[in-house]
Amino acid sequence: MMNNKTANIEKVIYFDMDGTVASLYEQPNWLETIRAEKPIFENLPPMPNLDMEYLNRQLIQLQKRGWTISVITWTPMDCTDEYHEFTANEKSKWLDKYMPCVQEFNPLRYGQSKNIPVNPEALNIIFDDNKDVRNDWKGIAFDIHEIHLDLDKLLHLPL
Repeated sequence: MMNNKTANIEKVIYFDMDGTVASLYEQPNWLETIRAEKPIFENLPPMPNLDMEYLNRQLIQLQKRGWTISVITWTPMDCTDEYHEFTANEKSKWLDKYMPCVQEFNPLRYGQSKNIPVNPEALNIIFDDNKDVRNDWKGIAFDIHEIHLDLDKLLHLPL
């Protein structure tokens, strides 16, 4: 049973992209491609452990229960302003294709705290492959190994 405090709190699920939902690190020459500031992000496949159709169904069900679905992602380290914008655009197109239910998109420069765009009064959950990000997170942080299972658990919580 929900109480009034729980019913009125903002609830947000954040996803990192590279190595969490988008399979960057398995791509040949990914680092060289990024350092050369060439396109790569828009055409990445999803992570092999994710069923994107099922993921989107889970996220839609969570939205119906009042959750906001958001992405916080870094653009490449030490990239130019132009490549930062280009990369953000590529990642946005990737989300349109694979995660169309995402409501908020927050592309940050590499290394910025992912807590920056977050409402500290909300119930904030992040899925991120980076242990340092999870340790710094001001909310609940999950690794990427059981995304579907963790989302199923959230669907059954009385929030």
